Amino acid sequence: MTPPERRKLRIWRAIVKTSLALTWACLAVLLLLLIVPHAPRILRVIAGSVLAESFLTAVVLGALGKCPACGEPLGFVSGRLAPERCPSCGAALV
Repeated sequence: MTPPERRKLRIWRAIVKTSLALTWACLAVLLLLLIVPHAPRILRVIAGSVLAESFLTAVVLGALGKCPACGEPLGFVSGRLAPERCPSCGAALV
């Protein structure tokens, strides 16, 4: 892959990883707010909203991920953000 293609892949991975990290952080905060007896309802709503938004962002971007070399969809790979190689053109994505 060319340097611009690698940069595009790095940016895509960073966005998906950040969304996943934000999802886990919001889940932890929301669970904490649900345990605290007198936590303000608005904080629970905000934490739940950010949780839903970050989760949906990670899922949609993960589903729409494309190979930067050929533009073909990468698809879902169990336990990984992207496969090691593009299924279409064979470009290394690691």
